[in-house]
Amino acid sequence: MDIWEANKISKAYTAHPCKHSGFLKCEDPVTCGDNSSSHRYDGTCDKDGCDLNPYRAGVHDFYGPGNQFKVDSTKPFSVVTQFHTNDGTSSGDLVEIRRLYIQNGKVIPHPETKIEKSSKQYDSLSDEMCKV
Repeated sequence: MDIWEANKISKAYTAHPCKHSGFLKCEDPVTCGDNSSSHRYDGTCDKDGCDLNPYRAGVHDFYGPGNQFKVDSTKPFSVVTQFHTNDGTSSGDLVEIRRLYIQNGKVIPHPETKIEKSSKQYDSLSDEMCKV
């Protein structure tokens, strides 16, 4: 999970699902998906992942430097990442990853963004959104 990929004008969060459950010590180039040995896509985890990046999807007024953005990247803010499961417990299957921002006491939800190849808009990571 890339929980925070950002600069002053753009940000994203990316899930990298894996084919195994639990912990795995990666010890060989194939299982690890090693780039230098041409096994990037042979590994147990999705190297490219599935992300939400509003700027890339055309929402250019959400995050950036200045008060014209909903989240002003020049001022302090908090990032809240929520992991929702199918049964609301910590042991349930992960079904959604949602992101919120808090700045100046205001809760700012992640904007709905149109994903290429889909007519739907999404504001969180889910299996449905990542299959598009």
